[in-house]
Amino acid sequence: MSKKISFEENLRNLENIVNELALGNITLDDTVEKYKKGMDFAAKCSKELQKAEAEINIYMNEQFVPFKDEVSGLS
Repeated sequence: MSKKISFEENLRNLENIVNELALGNITLDDTVEKYKKGMDFAAKCSKELQKAEAEINIYMNEQFVPFKDEVSGLS
């Protein structure tokens, strides 16, 4: 069973690929391969961000208590 790679490591890998592609010092074949790997890392990062956002939303909804104005009865 393989170890799960952290969001931060996936992001670092993506940043490294973007930097390599920006330099333009690689062959077309290598560019295509790095692009594919970069898209894979980007998808993994996006999935982790969506998961974190969903967890935060659940937590916020559980913790949210509307403020009720005791004097006027407005909320």
